[in-house]
Amino acid sequence: MAVLKRLKSTSKYLGFLGCVLFGLRMSRIHLSVAPSAGQQITMGQLSRQRSRAAQSTPRDTNHYDIENCRGRVKNIYFLKTHKCASTTVATLLTRYAVQHSLTLALPSAGLKDKYHIGWPAPLNPRHVFKYKDGRKINIIALHTTYNRSAVNEIMPRHTLKIGIIRDPLTQFWSAFDFFHLGNLPNSKANVTILTYLQDPMKYARPLLRFHGNRYFKNFLLTEFGYPDHDVTDIETIRRFASDIFKQFDLIMTYENLYESVVLMRRLLCWDFKSILMTHFHKNKNFQQHLAGNEKLRELHKSWSSADYIFYEYLQSKFLDSIKEQDDDFVDEVEHLKNVVKNLELFCHKEERQKLGLKKYIVPKSKWNKKIVIRPADCHLYHIKIYDYHNMLIETYVEKY
Repeated sequence: MAVLKRLKSTSKYLGFLGCVLFGLRMSRIHLSVAPSAGQQITMGQLSRQRSRAAQSTPRDTNHYDIENCRGRVKNIYFLKTHKCASTTVATLLTRYAVQHSLTLALPSAGLKDKYHIGWPAPLNPRHVFKYKDGRKINIIALHTTYNRSAVNEIMPRHTLKIGIIRDPLTQFWSAFDFFHLGNLPNSKANVTILTYLQDPMKYARPLLRFHGNRYFKNFLLTEFGYPDHDVTDIETIRRFASDIFKQFDLIMTYENLYESVVLMRRLLCWDFKSILMTHFHKNKNFQQHLAGNEKLRELHKSWSSADYIFYEYLQSKFLDSIKEQDDDFVDEVEHLKNVVKNLELFCHKEERQKLGLKKYIVPKSKWNKKIVIRPADCHLYHIKIYDYHNMLIETYVEKY
């Protein structure tokens, strides 16, 4: 427990430590460390995949009843694609793993590469630490490049696969801002995204030295493991998208994140409290900036056209599945939005004190039992995936 003593003296971890002490029972945590607009499945597919998973998920997601859940899913591969709100989903999965003493996959490089497992190379079993006792990984939630055979080898049978996608232009725009792709090396001039897309290889080439072939062309297709360098054959790309659709149990979409999370909850048979957090989907609204700027999309689509084929195929599947949902699903999505909004208000210290709030109660509903949240509990909903992984990596390295 020496690592916990160190954390006590580190202010950045005080909130996290409070969360850990709030019932996470660190002594039971199992780790695995590695060495040095979206689609959603149809209800028919959900039913078949639940049978295949043999892990008692909801019997009928169109008419969801928490009493029908007889066993929560514990083996999950999440393809954490960049700039797709994937940190929100990965945080939910990681928190669930910690709370339920499940084995998380972590990078063997430790804090040197705490965000990735083998990425950008295709996932390989050698990227994942093998425990001496031979225990299997339960959840992979860090950045990987999808490799079906590797996932099947690393994970237990009946592992559910979840991915997330995003409109290719807004994904690229988010990456452009986040990774400062307009800041050219050895240059005082910064280029705008419009200038960049007018001659992308001119500006991308100097950055390859620093980023490798990342954050650029056909970003989604690459992270989903497209095996062919030829991205001009439309039918080949559509067949690949169809294969991905069949291989994954759920593909979420950034544009409908709340709907996606509710579908994930029902698929995994989680309780409602497990999908609550205070930093839901906080990225910029790029769609507002795109209004009346068709030139930007035209340029990006001509450069990264394969991503659009892939995305549009899966997004259409997602929208079809949403249309199949009943009023209960729609009501639960609105319920989640309202609870998250109130939770964010309550866990904002100044607002809470201004309103004199002592606790936040989510009344019992058809989707949840009564939930009581106190100020000390807010740490649990503030923490993000890398706060968990930093401490778990340090604990692992020290312990072993």
